[in-house]
Amino acid sequence: MCRCTHSIIFSWYNDSGFWLVKEIGGLTIGETFQTWTALTTIIAIMGLITTLVISTVVPMA
Repeated sequence: MCRCTHSIIFSWYNDSGFWLVKEIGGLTIGETFQTWTALTTIIAIMGLITTLVISTVVPMA
């Protein structure tokens, strides 16, 4: 189980994924910042929830 999803929350301008989404999506920097931050926050929260659920169901004794 990957426990590193917290590292993607609130990514910043120096993230290559940020610029990739901006260029491919044809968005402005402000639009990309809002969209990319919301997306990475959702990914991080879902990763936390998934990790907590799986660790509860299958504890590593």
